[in-house]
Amino acid sequence: MAFRFESDSMGAIQAPADRYWGAQTQRSLQNFKIGGHRFPAAVTRAFGLVKKAAALTNRELATLGLTGQEVFTIEGVDALLAAGPSG
Repeated sequence: MAFRFESDSMGAIQAPADRYWGAQTQRSLQNFKIGGHRFPAAVTRAFGLVKKAAALTNRELATLGLTGQEVFTIEGVDALLAAGPSG
């Protein structure tokens, strides 16, 4: 499995390269028993659309000094939407 490094205020951590989450989610997966509970597909899609809209707006306004993270958010949401309801 390929990995990439994500960083937050606690430092760098390895995360799977094929996943679209960051350091805090990776730490949660390693430190807490997270069950197989999932949001309904409609909720996941709605959250994704909100995150994509925010990323596009922030990129357009260029007021946050973004470093390219919005591109990963947009690509992640696009992959989520392409996977369909069971993705």
